[in-house]
Amino acid sequence: MIYAEFEPGRALLGTIEFGQPVDEVPMSLAELRESARRVLGVDVPFEEPKGPGPHALRRINGQNTRHAERYRVGRVLLLGDAAHVHSAMGARA
Repeated sequence: MIYAEFEPGRALLGTIEFGQPVDEVPMSLAELRESARRVLGVDVPFEEPKGPGPHALRRINGQNTRHAERYRVGRVLLLGDAAHVHSAMGARA
């Protein structure tokens, strides 16, 4: 789950899931809610953005996101950044 507030009233909310989404169907707030429920196991309260915008709902898929098939083999255990790679979504310089 990703949450970043850039300034009052302007935030980024997202989830990272593996698999291929259906890109032909526009993303909805309901889809974001369902994804948050799958990732966190609970409902996350949020509402439609307010203000002039721009506001965007979009899917980002296949951009340097992957994780290890196995985390342990014998005496080798992968942890933290060694076990996954994901985009720096929301990172700011």
